[in-house]
Amino acid sequence: MRDPGTDTPADSQPLLELQRLPLPRPTERGAGFLDRRPVVAALAEEAALRYRQAWPDADLVEFDADGATFLYDLAENGAGGSTREGRTVAAWAISRGPAAPRDASRQRGYPLAESLRELGYERGHLIAHASGGGLDANLFAQVRHINRGRSNDGRAFRDLERLAAGTPGAWVFHQLSYAGPTPVPDRSHLLVITDHGVHERLFSNNPLLPASASRRRLGAGVVFHRRVQLAFAAGLTGAEAAAEHAISLYQGRRGRVDLVIVPSGSERSAVVVEVKNTHWDAFAAHRVRPNLREHLRQLQRYLDPLIDGLAPATDHETPELVGLLAGPWDSVSGVLLYPTRPREPARGELIENLVAEQALSIVWYDETDWAN
Repeated sequence: MRDPGTDTPADSQPLLELQRLPLPRPTERGAGFLDRRPVVAALAEEAALRYRQAWPDADLVEFDADGATFLYDLAENGAGGSTREGRTVAAWAISRGPAAPRDASRQRGYPLAESLRELGYERGHLIAHASGGGLDANLFAQVRHINRGRSNDGRAFRDLERLAAGTPGAWVFHQLSYAGPTPVPDRSHLLVITDHGVHERLFSNNPLLPASASRRRLGAGVVFHRRVQLAFAAGLTGAEAAAEHAISLYQGRRGRVDLVIVPSGSERSAVVVEVKNTHWDAFAAHRVRPNLREHLRQLQRYLDPLIDGLAPATDHETPELVGLLAGPWDSVSGVLLYPTRPREPARGELIENLVAEQALSIVWYDETDWAN
């Protein structure tokens, strides 16, 4: 299975192209007005046909919810022996303005894995709230830079949403396309059909595209975090660990520790590990100290409240994990973990000395006996 958030493999492109909708050619009625309902019906037919061409064992159903119609693949019920998860193929509705105030609390309840959030996904709407879209079936894992208008494509997406919201009676049609079996789409196609024409655009739903240097670094950082966390989860270090543990910080704030380790043995010791995908060779000499001090401050903020024991476990943690993380502790220590030691010995010594001054420890990942 291809992980969401990675570049779409070349052999998946034909699947996406099979699902690509042809541009609608609505018939004009009168002076530039469109007969919009047949256009939407044709789009729904095409979306179903093209999805079945890519996924021949699809078990498609239509249903209505919150003023919109949804086309859904029930593959998770085992149709044709499919290993896919159930997922939405398309949704369409008439723009009518919000039916009720936005229910942010309920929207947060829509399941979205922590790993997807780290990769850059969040809960997006097929039919925007401003156009009358609801929650539940209307939500999907959408890449953040599109949903929030933080890229050129994202701004184009928001422009289409604003057009729909500002044109009551316009039809909104939103299709999702998939290159693999997961419920996370690889593309979305948003169309707004008004009296004056069809406004549409195809959007990649991949957080690593466009592949800017900063986004590639972010992706590499996520991979490194997971590699370290999985090493502990696999028991390679003779310790039990809880990744992404939520704790209460001082002043009423919350934080999320990369890794909390409880070494095997009779002494109750908590080791808080802050994982950084920082390559110190890439920094100018005058930027090493300021960046390292920020890392130290972050780690110290996590350590301070742990002296009196870890905060109560979150709702997502199992009873076994609650027992593992329960204080009080005989000792609490902090570790900064980096991928590799700087090639310049003096720089590595400077970093180690500054960390030691704070009574903290440093680990170079490639020098551990469990890195591979």
